[in-house]
Amino acid sequence: MEERDTFAEDMAKELDATILMLAERQADYVERLGEERVAELEEYQHLRLSGDLPMREVEEFERSLSSHDRAWVTIFHRLNRARAQRVLLGRVCMKEIIDGKLPSLDDD
Repeated sequence: MEERDTFAEDMAKELDATILMLAERQADYVERLGEERVAELEEYQHLRLSGDLPMREVEEFERSLSSHDRAWVTIFHRLNRARAQRVLLGRVCMKEIIDGKLPSLDDD
């Protein structure tokens, strides 16, 4: 197995473990905060990321966040970033397989 193969495999395993850990932590916070509050936080994050909220409303909302709310928001962003990185890694690996730079699963 080439160094590039092990790097991609190690990175995939690391990302999968991170995603699992963050998903478990996120579920814990859903229990702590309640599904209604989490839905409010999710809606706020989607509006904030889309740029549809005026800065004044963003600042007001952020001042009202509890420490558990802030922890959930941090986990939300880390989980989304880890998932996006995992998708990107999968795409890169598929392209490398198609281009013949990585062995396919059938080559084992």
